[in-house]
This record gives sequence, C-alpha cells and structure tokens, in this order.
Amino acid sequence: MKKAECNSKRLRELRARAEAMLETQGEDVSDLSPEEVRNLVHELRTHEIELDLQNEELRMAQVDLAESLDRYSNLYDFAPAGYVTVSEKGLILEANLTVAVMLGVERGFLLEKPFSMFIVREDQDIYHLHRRALSETKERRTCEIRVRKEEGKPFWVRMDCVVEKDGDRSGIGFRSAIIDITRRKQAEEALEEARYYAESIVDAVREPLIVLDADLRVVSASRAFYQAFQVSPEKIEGQLLYELGDKQWDIPKLKKLLEEILSKKSSFDDYEVEHVFPTIGRRFMLLNARRIPRAANKPGLILLAIEDITERKRLEEKLRRLSIEDELTKLHNRRGFFALGEQQRKAAKREKKVVSILFADLDDMKWINDTLGHEKGDQALRETAGILKKTFRESDIIARIGGDEFVVLSLLDSKKEAGMLTRRLEKTLDVANRHKTEPYRLSLSVGMACSDPEDPCSLVELLTLADKHMYEQKSPKEKF
Repeated sequence: MKKAECNSKRLRELRARAEAMLETQGEDVSDLSPEEVRNLVHELRTHEIELDLQNEELRMAQVDLAESLDRYSNLYDFAPAGYVTVSEKGLILEANLTVAVMLGVERGFLLEKPFSMFIVREDQDIYHLHRRALSETKERRTCEIRVRKEEGKPFWVRMDCVVEKDGDRSGIGFRSAIIDITRRKQAEEALEEARYYAESIVDAVREPLIVLDADLRVVSASRAFYQAFQVSPEKIEGQLLYELGDKQWDIPKLKKLLEEILSKKSSFDDYEVEHVFPTIGRRFMLLNARRIPRAANKPGLILLAIEDITERKRLEEKLRRLSIEDELTKLHNRRGFFALGEQQRKAAKREKKVVSILFADLDDMKWINDTLGHEKGDQALRETAGILKKTFRESDIIARIGGDEFVVLSLLDSKKEAGMLTRRLEKTLDVANRHKTEPYRLSLSVGMACSDPEDPCSLVELLTLADKHMYEQKSPKEKF
C-alpha cells in the first residue's frame, strides 16, 4: 500500500511540473479553429492513455521485480549449500542462513568477521594457500577443509570459489559455495580403513593372491605372490596377466578358465595346473578364483588364489611309489604289478595285443641266505632285479611279488615273441655270471604264460599259469 501511495504522489508532482513548464511557454490557442481544438484534445487524451498504460506496465514490472527479489532471497538464504562473499582481506561480507546454521551462529555475527576464525588450526595453511592461488590464477578453485562450530566437533566442508573479477562492489575477494562433506569423508575413511584391513589380510595369507580387472590386467597382488614368483609390484601392476615375466603366465588352461569365469561362471575351485616357469621351474598349482562384483557402472574384478602344491605332489608321488615299489630292489611290488598290469591288460584288449607274463624264481635263495648270510641274499635279489631291467623294455612291468619271485608283464604282437624274451633273459643272465666274483651264481627258473587277444583272461589267471610253468622247470633242479 505504501508503495502505491508513493507512486501516486510522484505522478502528481510530475504533472505539476509539466503544467508549470507549459505556462512558461505561453502558447496562444485562441486562434485555433474548433476542428483543430478537437484534434488537439483527442491527441492529448490519447497521449494521456498511453502514459497511463506505460505507468501500469511499469508498476507491474516493479511488482514482478519485487517478487523475484523475494524468491532469490529465499533461494539464497535457504539453499542446501552455504554461500559467502569474502573480501580481499578475508572478511565475510555476505552470508546466507545455511552458512550461519552450519557454523552455529547468528548471520549478523558473521558479517565483518574473518572466515579463517572458523577453520581448525591444522587446516589454516590449506585455506591461505587456496586464497593465494585464487588471487594469482583468477580461476575457479576448490579446497576441502575442516571448520568448527562455536560448540561442537569439527566437520568437513568443500569450498567452491570464484574470484569477483568485474563486480560492482569493490573490495570483494571471492564468492564461495560451501557444502558439508562430513559424511563423504567418513565414508572415504571407512573405505580406506576397510581397504587397509583387506590388504593386511591378503598380505598375511601364505597363499599367493592376485587381483585382476575385467581385461585381466593386474590390479594388485599379495606379498606371498611377489615372493613365490620372484617379481616386484612395479613389474606386474597394470600388465596383462598373460604377458607377465616374458609370458610365463600364458597358460592355456588358465586362460580358458578365466575367460569362462568372466563370461559364464562366478567362480572355480581347486583346478590343478602344471606349468614350468623360467625363474622357479616346474610347479603344480591349485587355482581358485572368484568374481568380485562392483557398482553397476563399474566392471567386476577377479580374485585369483594360487596354492603351490609342488611339494605335496612330490610327497604324494613318493608315497605312491612306496606303496607300489619294492624297497629292496626298487622294482614294483605285488600291488604295483596288479595296478599297472591291469592298465596294460585293458590297453592290450583295445589294441588286440598279446599279454605275456614271465614268472621267474631265484634258485638256491635259501642256501645263499643260510650259508652266506642275508646280506648276500639281498645282494642276489638286487642283482636279479638289475638283470631283469637290462633284459626287458621300459614299457614292460617288472615286479618282485614275493621273497625270491619276480614277474615281467609285456605286450607282444604275437605269442612267438614270448620265446624270444626267455632266450634274451638267459643270455643276459649268462653274461652276468661270467663276470661274477661272488661265491654264488645266479640261476632263475622261468615260466611263461600268454593271453589270447580273441579270448583274453585275467592277470590272476595268467600269473597262476605262469607260476605253474615255472614250477615245472624248477622241480627237476630241486631233485638234482
């Protein structure tokens, strides 16, 4: 209402000034004709209406401007971000209500106060360097600092600042939007703590671990990985797994597994891989992998765990060898003969081969033990094992199945070859005896049995038949 009265008063004053000016001009209208007077009156009325319309438009514009100013003031004061204007000397010239609420003070208290008084001591240097950089570069800059309420703990804010270049007001240093980023900082600290915790766990694990991105490039690896494969972080991080160490990790099986886990599966467990590494030699490894999902817009990672089972494999092989190997002669024992012999028998069935079993018994074993001692008896057994190894092929299965009993399983093309094996053994045995200096000679009673490819029989049946033929040869010797 007061604004309308002011506008009306101004219009009356303007009209009075206009009438006074008109009188001073002293124009005489008495000579005008009635028609000219009517035209002049019409023109004056039209002009008056135009002025009234212009005044109304001006009044409406003033109302809109006042409403816009109110809206701007509300937006400025109640914006979610704080806004301050800081002078060249660092004093607060303007501040919205959000900043006052952030700092826990009345807005009027902020004016003409140095903004630095609210910054924690440890971050003062950051703020002053930030102001200096703004002044020097005249470019928009951002900094993150901690500020403190009059009563309360410090909290983190981000200041987005622009320099007042050509403003109407002199002495303005910069304008800044201030956002509370305490929660983000807390989340970052929690994430950093979790990352450190996870890395500590990974480094403490004895098994080598390696993290790969979606392109199978190395993101990071555990300390155990670097030690086990004799590499450094600088040489592998960011590199393709298959190109590490002159492509020593270019393992076809591993490549296939990792590609499957990326496209189909989410994990695989206990996959055994054997590989020869140039730096550390042959290794047997158990691989376990997990796909680690991430945010929707980020590709996942792959965690690959590598367990070196080389030593375990060596021990298993040793135990397996001990379980099927005769400790004295290093030939196969009875268990080894039947385990390996069964495999050979199945192969012979597929390939239509003859399975031959030579059963040999060392003669006079009891006399050697009783007369010369068990050490000489053991020596005779070892010599017999050596003769059998020299006589037969590596593919043949040679075993000691009893105290002085030996068997040899061979795959032959025909039964005729069996006689050749017997004669070859006799020649080797004769050569060995000619060069002996011991007070005993090596003598073997031998029996042979062969299976028919068209009517194969079991190993037990063949062994029983060969044993029978051996005793047929041995009996006359014992009588003699």
